Amino acid sequence: MKIDICFVVSKISEVKKEGIGKIMVALIVCVVLVVALIFSNVWLFRENEALIIERDGLRTEVDTLEIEMASLIIERDSLKDDLDRLVAERDEARAEVEILVGFNRTLTAGVEALIEERDSLKLEVSMGKHEIFLRDMEIDSLKGQISSLNIQIGELNDQIEEIRRQD
Repeated sequence: MKIDICFVVSKISEVKKEGIGKIMVALIVCVVLVVALIFSNVWLFRENEALIIERDGLRTEVDTLEIEMASLIIERDSLKDDLDRLVAERDEARAEVEILVGFNRTLTAGVEALIEERDSLKLEVSMGKHEIFLRDMEIDSLKGQISSLNIQIGELNDQIEEIRRQD
């Protein structure tokens, strides 16, 4: 609360005009100053209390933030450990992939060699079948010749028998 000094001075001059003594005026001035000091102290006390409460709130907030920071540091360290583990697993997986790629290349080359061998064998089988077909034809031809020769032998035997009968 503000006390208007002009108002106090005007009251003092009125008091002088009325004839009240200098002591009375000084007493009034002292009372006004004491009241002003009381109001000022009460305001400062309230302001100080508000600042103390605000300070305590800020200290609590700082403590909470420090706890949160410690928790975040622990989480960061845990995440770093997880990252290191994942990087190691990734590197291990890459090495396994390289091994599998090499194995795949070897198997692919083996498959290609087997395909070539199969094709070669198919050709040989095909040629063998053709040769068998030719041999079967030769056999059939020879059977025909044998049959023809057997007939001729039979005829010759018949002729020999006839000649023997005639003798």
